[in-house]
Amino acid sequence: MVIGPVVGAAVIRGADTYHEDLGQRRQVPTPAIFVAAALVGVLALVPMLALHRAEVRATDPGGRGGGRGWPTGPRRPPGPAPPA
Repeated sequence: MVIGPVVGAAVIRGADTYHEDLGQRRQVPTPAIFVAAALVGVLALVPMLALHRAEVRATDPGGRGGGRGWPTGPRRPPGPAPPA
C-alpha cells in the first residue's frame, strides 16, 4: 500500500503512453504495470518466507522437525507406553 502507487506511477511515466479525452491529454497505464506488480509481490514473499522459517525453527521442540513443523523421528503406536 505504500510502495504500489510509487511503482505504478513510475511505470506509467516510463511507458509514455497518452490518451486524449475531452480535450485533455492524460497518461494511461500499459500492461507493463502488471509485470511490475508481480515483481513487487515476489519481492514481498522473500522476507515473509524467511520470517515463517525462523518462526517454525523457534517453535520446533528439540529441532526434530527439520524446520518444517512436523516430527521426522520414529512414531510410537497409539496406546499406553511400554513398561520400562
